[in-house]
Amino acid sequence: MKATTSLQAGLIGCTLLGGALLGCDDTHEAAKMRAEEAEREAREELNEAREELREAKEEISQLNSNLKDQARDASDRAQAQVNETAEKAKEKLEEGARAVEREIDEADKSIARTIRSNTAEPVKESP
Repeated sequence: MKATTSLQAGLIGCTLLGGALLGCDDTHEAAKMRAEEAEREAREELNEAREELREAKEEISQLNSNLKDQARDASDRAQAQVNETAEKAKEKLEEGARAVEREIDEADKSIARTIRSNTAEPVKESP
């Protein structure tokens, strides 16, 4: 075995140091690449989240529209029922009014007959 001189020891040290620096550069480059990859993945996840949010907002908007349509339909049905009920009530009132008019007409005719029969007979004087 040979003894190493200080020059040889220095060269070996430089080689090791150089390798370490080169390894440091490789480690730095790898860390930079990992950071870029992580950033890219984070951006993709952010874009996916934005797309999901847009779809959720669209779905909420559609649901709101459907609810408005259903409320309008329910309101229209209720209004139709109110109109139908009002029309039936009006018909009953008109029928009742016609019945009262018939009774009044009958009473008028009866009174007129009574008056005619009383005026048609001469009044007899007593002796």
